[in-house]
Amino acid sequence: MTLPERPEDMPQHIQRMRPYICLALAAVYLGAARGAIVFTQTDGFAHIWPAAGIGLAAMHLCGLRIWPAILLADMASAVMAGQPLDTAFVWSGGNTAALGVSSLLLRRFVPGCAFQKSARGMVLFIAFGPLVASLLSASTGWLGAEFTSRPIPSGFPHLIWAWFLSDFSGIVVLTPLVLGWLSERPSVPPRLVSVEGLALCASLAFMSWLIFGVGAGSDVLEYPLSFGLFPFLAWATFRLDTRSLTLVHLLLAGYALMPTMEGYGPFAIIEHPHSIHLLQLFVSGIASTSLIIHAILHERAQAETALRASRDELQQLNDRLEERVAERTAELTTALADLRTAGEIYRNIFTHAVDGIFQTDAEGRVTHANASLAHILGYDDANDLLREVNTLPHAIMLASEDDAPRFHALISAKGAAETFEFLARKADGGHAWLSMSVRAALDSAGRVTGMNGIVRDITDQKRSQQALARRATHDELTGIANRSLFHEAFARMLTLAQRNGTGLGLLYIDMDNFKHVNDTYGHNAGDAVLVEAVARMRSRLRKSDLMARIGGDEFAILLPDTTTREQAEAVAHDILATLDRPFDLDCGRIDIHASIGASLYPQDADTAQGLLEQADAAMYRAKRNARNASGPTSGSRKE
Repeated sequence: MTLPERPEDMPQHIQRMRPYICLALAAVYLGAARGAIVFTQTDGFAHIWPAAGIGLAAMHLCGLRIWPAILLADMASAVMAGQPLDTAFVWSGGNTAALGVSSLLLRRFVPGCAFQKSARGMVLFIAFGPLVASLLSASTGWLGAEFTSRPIPSGFPHLIWAWFLSDFSGIVVLTPLVLGWLSERPSVPPRLVSVEGLALCASLAFMSWLIFGVGAGSDVLEYPLSFGLFPFLAWATFRLDTRSLTLVHLLLAGYALMPTMEGYGPFAIIEHPHSIHLLQLFVSGIASTSLIIHAILHERAQAETALRASRDELQQLNDRLEERVAERTAELTTALADLRTAGEIYRNIFTHAVDGIFQTDAEGRVTHANASLAHILGYDDANDLLREVNTLPHAIMLASEDDAPRFHALISAKGAAETFEFLARKADGGHAWLSMSVRAALDSAGRVTGMNGIVRDITDQKRSQQALARRATHDELTGIANRSLFHEAFARMLTLAQRNGTGLGLLYIDMDNFKHVNDTYGHNAGDAVLVEAVARMRSRLRKSDLMARIGGDEFAILLPDTTTREQAEAVAHDILATLDRPFDLDCGRIDIHASIGASLYPQDADTAQGLLEQADAAMYRAKRNARNASGPTSGSRKE
């Protein structure tokens, strides 16, 4: 089972049990501390401090939120050992802070528990774990002793050295063991209970007993028998899994510590406490070295496994490739036949399509064009078009210079122009409305190699649209503006007059007794009279004036820049004079008269509705008086 990269990625059963694990680790911390004090303490110091390893594992596994439990457990052990409360608090705070700093460094540089499977991870663990934590703990321990004036039995060097080695050996032995066993589901490693594992454990136990027990009090003590453990440690390092290896380190530390404290074994040849320090260095050294070598072996095994998997995968890929080559050969044969068919289809489409089709090169020169494009542009055939054209569409097709920037902006932004509508110039000088769809052609590197386009003649469609648009805003009979366009133009002209401080005149015209014309001569004659009347009235107006048909025989005229009533009356006089002339039609001579009402902005009103009401009222006053009226208040025929 692969260890997770982060504590948060622990298996779900570990995540659910985390609060209980924290409490259990605190209890184990207290038990380990008490056990170390009871069984290994001399000169006021425990020779191996397993509580440090358990505490660091707890913080790495559960996070810094476990620190209160670690602090209380450490204080409890110190108080139970007879230390004053202030000394216990300072030392416990230093131990907890050292473990916290080490845990933060490990979480930053060696996240999770998988460092045991990486040589780099193990080196960083040893540097930021036992080394940093032990240095900080020993330093704060000495400072605490100075602060609380606690006497130091063997002086400053002994305190620092003993505290450092005790914590270092405890962390390097216990922390990997705790993390390794808690990171996986509770189970006994298969290799540990195999014949090989049992033989290894029995051999290591026998050699430990032989080296640290039987040789006591004999000349054998003068020989470095501890080297006899190295083959068995190498056996464990090379053959066991990580959890089993950490268990071997713990058992070996226990085998070596107790006899050495009693004066047995190869380290007892020097006086106490140097023998203990030498044992601590031995245990720390073999544990660190063994873990690093084990991590290197694990990385190598993973690399070999990956290499074998890659080799197998490569062989499978090679087999598949050979099969694929055979398949692709058959596919390419079929594709070649399909390509020939597609080429014939394309040639038929290109030649016989109703729409124009063209291709250009990267500089915009037309390289291919079909006959339909030539006919759309007024050429006899495609060859005539290609001989005359330089670039498409700007030089030949676009009649308006304003369309060129719009077209090139679309091509630059999107690499295409869909249904781009424009007015085109034809070979005979005429014009046609075209719709063009163009897309850039790219090579395999994404560079533009030209353009492909389709052109459709939409002249008839445009004419129909323009006719429909004109019918929506113009009177169908007379061709002048209708009521809708009149109101839109009225609002625009009134706004302009208000902004510029100019005047605006309005004439409201009604044909008197026009129903008599329709009833007597027929509607065709009435329509002819209206058309002729509109033509006469328009001849008396300026280009800036707007005339509109409001109703059947009612008309309105907008006179921009008209500031005086005299100006409006002059126009009204001209209109009445031209309408007073008889209308000679096929059915006979017809005489008509009109009534005109006028209003001025801003003299009579400042809104369109107000001006209309004033002009309409003046027109009716004129009609009642049987005279023309050009003013809003006079009741005469012309006001």
